Amino acid sequence: MCGQAALRKVVIGTTQWKKVSLEDGLNREEELIDTHWRVMLGGGCRTKRFEDDQSSALGFIQLLVDGLMKDVFLLLQKELVDDKKILQETMAGKQLLSALKDVLENEKKYPDKSEKAKEVISQIKELKVPLSHKVRRFLRIL
Repeated sequence: MCGQAALRKVVIGTTQWKKVSLEDGLNREEELIDTHWRVMLGGGCRTKRFEDDQSSALGFIQLLVDGLMKDVFLLLQKELVDDKKILQETMAGKQLLSALKDVLENEKKYPDKSEKAKEVISQIKELKVPLSHKVRRFLRIL
């Protein structure tokens, strides 16, 4: 939802360095980086060790302030403003539609919840891109 560009503003902190041996800490950190954080780090996210002191805390603050100086917008903002899409055409809108369809499928499995299913169907219909908008977008391309 936030887009890949927002990852450059993320700092993942590791803690508890004084409670484990350096070797154990390094092994755990390596596992986190290689297994759990690889995709985020590939997108520009950074890691930092919190050493449980003022200097370390200030280091985190400096990284976060530096990140705020970068001109990064949420993907949803870019799609709505710059790309002039309506909500249903954005990645967030498409994900919402997919989630609503999943809810509907689950509701079909349990017929006693038909009111809920009708509500979800109504919400899905509201998220469809109107034909008039599709035509206007097509004509803008020409």
